[in-house]
Amino acid sequence: MDDGLSWKALLGLYKPYGWTGKKDYLILKRDISSDKALSVEKSENLEGKMGEEITNPYPDGLVFIKLNIRKSLPGVILSVVYKTDPVFLRIKLDNGQWRSGRIIPSMSETGFLLSPFVTSTKDFSKLYEAGYFAGSSSGNGVRSIIVAPRSPYQYSDYFDVTFEQLEYPDRAKVVVPKLSKIRIDANAANDPSVLFNVDGFTYRFSNDRKLILGFRGWAFVNGTDIQVSSYSLIFAGQDGSGFEIPLVGGIRQDVSKYFNDGHNYDHSRYSADGLFDASEMNRNTEYKLYLRMKINGTEHMVPLNKSMTSSD
Repeated sequence: MDDGLSWKALLGLYKPYGWTGKKDYLILKRDISSDKALSVEKSENLEGKMGEEITNPYPDGLVFIKLNIRKSLPGVILSVVYKTDPVFLRIKLDNGQWRSGRIIPSMSETGFLLSPFVTSTKDFSKLYEAGYFAGSSSGNGVRSIIVAPRSPYQYSDYFDVTFEQLEYPDRAKVVVPKLSKIRIDANAANDPSVLFNVDGFTYRFSNDRKLILGFRGWAFVNGTDIQVSSYSLIFAGQDGSGFEIPLVGGIRQDVSKYFNDGHNYDHSRYSADGLFDASEMNRNTEYKLYLRMKINGTEHMVPLNKSMTSSD
């Protein structure tokens, strides 16, 4: 329910881009082809009664719900001097299971996603797959609800409820970017004018040949103010074959302060944190790491004195 209204914007204006290394965070990217949050296709306003089951009129698709729960006179008086007792929402899923959780009445007025029932980041990523939750195939569709306060006398017996069926976002499934295959002359890659540091480097390979990578640091050309910068990470094999991953740039004001030579190195940060398709990498092969960077339109490349071994 936290900031539930934002989900309409997240699903309508963004699309999945990838995962963090441990797949606990989903990375979303602004979708330039969309200029609006998810719209409501149809809605139904009902009057509910505390403790009684209310059927969801839209058993398929994405369903948003708004609840207008009012305090009774004793509840209003109590809330002046003390907080009222909690209100609970029970939901019945397609598979017949009941789930229960506390809701905040004031937060429920702006609405939140009721169906499908999202319990994890993976569930949230599936909301972008049109038709995935149609019917009872997922088991997470919500069929009915019950609103019940712990202390009924503190709330009105009746409340207003609005069910909204949203359009499907119909974005793409989460796409795992593929490593770009390149040829590289590793012996020629050594630019002494580049100063750099690797702050963190972790990796592992999943059973389905996905590279789970965490990589971050900073780099700049000594004595050159950074106006425009871009970075990429290169895995170079001994046979001249290689793979390249574009890195995300960022700000490191501490770098400029540390060197304190009158030049601006603020845009020296680089990072990669996510999942990559490494199916074309040779198995059980050692790859040396190189940093390719373009500063103010001039390209530089340096070895990072680190390596990675692809596994089976």
